[in-house]
Amino acid sequence: MNNRLKTTLAVSATMALLPAISAAGNLSVVGGTAIDPGSGRVIPNATITLEGGRIVTVVDGASGEPHPGAEIIDARGKFILPGFIDAHVHFFQSGGLFTRPDAVDLTSVRPYTDEVAFIQKNLQDTFARYIRCGITSVVDVGGPMTNFGLRDAADA
Repeated sequence: MNNRLKTTLAVSATMALLPAISAAGNLSVVGGTAIDPGSGRVIPNATITLEGGRIVTVVDGASGEPHPGAEIIDARGKFILPGFIDAHVHFFQSGGLFTRPDAVDLTSVRPYTDEVAFIQKNLQDTFARYIRCGITSVVDVGGPMTNFGLRDAADA
């Protein structure tokens, strides 16, 4: 198993299954179809073995055995993909009417600081929405200095 495929699948398996993984526990995801978009490789009936939250093997079902004593997740009939990256977001331009005072100044109706406070208050929901869509990484290509706080919150 090459490191690229392990890395590619690591984000998907760990983020999607994070609630099931304990820091010291072992996990085996069995029966799904693993896809490596980097190489185009498709592994039907894959067995993905994690130890302590890290992928250690990704093999086809014929040669893969779940880790002894591991929690088993049955992925039959499902695809296992890496986490996606949204490489162009603006957290503080959320698509709301009041988030672009540089384009249309509506600050007399709703101050931009109120909009920023709303976005900051609802960050966990925003992060959860990304995860539910399979997006595990984002790049904010321009925003206020508070973006460093966003990064820290996402890493927590």
